[in-house]
Amino acid sequence: MPVKPKSYPKIKTPNARMMAEARKMAVAKREMQEAKELGRRHIIEVEAEAAMYKHAMNLSEEMWKHYNEIIARSKKPKKEIVEAREQAETDFKDYSLKYESMRKHIEKRMTPKKLIYR
Repeated sequence: MPVKPKSYPKIKTPNARMMAEARKMAVAKREMQEAKELGRRHIIEVEAEAAMYKHAMNLSEEMWKHYNEIIARSKKPKKEIVEAREQAETDFKDYSLKYESMRKHIEKRMTPKKLIYR
């Protein structure tokens, strides 16, 4: 995740997938906040956080594609658009790494414990 929140240029006509992922991310964030009441790092909270990162990853990927299309269509793209594409790419990589680590953490917690017989 970025150290300093980056503001993207406003997308005038977001596509349907961007809007859907943004809605899903908001729902997952709300579920994560509700799951925090169950206790710190409860498995439901971890799953909700992983879902939020998944939707954030998908949204940043869609934004990355959007900015790539703008750059491909223009002869000389604006500096802000190029920076936004680079930021969207960085966000996608960061969110995908975080999602993968959360998914592995969930798998590790959900696997049955091995009993040690003495």
